[in-house]
Amino acid sequence: MERTLLQQYFSAIVRTLVEMSDALSDIDHRLTKGQLREFLVSRILSAFLTSEFGIGTGIVVNKNGEESNQIDIIIYDNRILPPFIKEQSLGVYPAESVIATIEVKSRLTKTALLKAEEDAKKLKQIVFNPKASLYKRITKYKALYEAIPLCAIIGFYGSGVKELSKNAGETWLNEKIKYLFDICLVKKYCWAKVGRSAVTIRKRMRKQKGSLHYSLTILKRARKTDLGYCQRRGI
Repeated sequence: MERTLLQQYFSAIVRTLVEMSDALSDIDHRLTKGQLREFLVSRILSAFLTSEFGIGTGIVVNKNGEESNQIDIIIYDNRILPPFIKEQSLGVYPAESVIATIEVKSRLTKTALLKAEEDAKKLKQIVFNPKASLYKRITKYKALYEAIPLCAIIGFYGSGVKELSKNAGETWLNEKIKYLFDICLVKKYCWAKVGRSAVTIRKRMRKQKGSLHYSLTILKRARKTDLGYCQRRGI
């Protein structure tokens, strides 16, 4: 099937991101290199989001003062609540407005993936506790505090988790990962929760599309939490 103009355009954006990331490889300072890659992903995400949404980095808090760990990328809805504090891209964000979080890793390892899973667990179980929502007494906003933000991790390089490169990856994910929605290792694979848990679909990626492009598309389409994993592979 011939790809549409928009598909070709967004694929070109993602290819540019990967090329810019590769250009940073010679920087010796790991923290600077990592932060620059976070900025690159944020810039790409901006092309997929409408003006109602904002992108930043920092922590998420609820009305009880419980807070998340430091998060690389936070996507929030400006129409619900603005950030409590924001200087440039760094801020403190109310849980009610956050719709997705992304951890960006220069090298994705099993240790980093499991750490991201623990951070997502804390975010969803503690910070997004419905009892700590500003809107818990307002029926109109019931969906806000019942909604769970999508948590993802994106790695540019590294070996990742060897099980995820195989068909048995779904089994490993169902055993080890409960809170991450999307796991992407650029040029290698992307696992995302789509459809109901009883049905898991495995698709192969066209060469024109990378795993990061698929990851961003899935983040836009997700609506349910009772999901099963599906895989796409990129080059």
